[in-house]
Formats: sequence, C-alpha cells, structure tokens
Amino acid sequence: MEPNDVFLRAFFHACFTGDLSQTQKAIATGRLTAEDLNKGLKRATHSAHPDIVAALFDAGASVSTSTIASLPGPNLQQQPSVVRHFLDHGLDPNSRLSTGEPLLPMLRNPASARLHLDYAPCLEGGIASYFSASSKGDKQKDLRRITSAT
Repeated sequence: MEPNDVFLRAFFHACFTGDLSQTQKAIATGRLTAEDLNKGLKRATHSAHPDIVAALFDAGASVSTSTIASLPGPNLQQQPSVVRHFLDHGLDPNSRLSTGEPLLPMLRNPASARLHLDYAPCLEGGIASYFSASSKGDKQKDLRRITSAT
C-alpha cells in the first residue's frame, strides 16, 4: 500500500467518525487535494459531524452535486448546523439530488427543513414554488410535517 493511500484512508476515516483532531492534522499537512477535501466532506456530512464539515469548508471543500448527495444525513435526520454550513457556503435551497428529486423532502429533521425553507425566500421563485397551491399529495404532506413540527 502506498504511503499516500494510508494517509488518505486515515483522513477519510477521521472525517467519517468525527475525529476533528485527526482531520485538522491531515488538513494542516497541505497534502489534500480539492477532490480529497470534497470526499472527506461527503463522509462527514453523511455522518452529521458539523465541526468536521466546518473545518473542511474552511480548508476549501465545496458544495457540489456529490457533496449535496450526502446532505440528507444519517436516516434522513441531518443536523441543522450541517445544513447551515452548506447554505453558508453556497448551497442553493432549490437544489436537487442527482436523481432529480428536490433536496427539501429528504431533510426529515424538522429543524433542518425549516432552516432550508428560511433560506429559500431570498431566491427568485424560492422553494415555495415546490409547494405551490396546485401541488398535491406528498408535497402537501411534507409541508404540513415541516410547519407543524417547528
């Protein structure tokens, strides 16, 4: 196994398990590429580690189709602080997953969904278009779930 493989494996493991100290040490080496940082961001996001997510964004990780895919988090119960980091770093509240599905219904934590909704009005059209008066079925259920839980 190449030394860089061991280094990257340890970095990705630290991101996934929430080991901030090891994540910061890896970042400080300057050996991580933008792609490595984004892969670490995917792991930290999926595992809902807001401190790791913040460190990775500060180091140069970015919002992308692949990192957004992990945003729903564990059991679709993402921490609001993780969602906030993504929004603060350029996440469009109207984003869709690579499958074409809107991101909002994938955020089952009511506080995360509310935070996501609160960002939408500042954008033209906003997420409100998703919940338009002509929407039926699951979209209306999602809106009731989100607004009644917050």
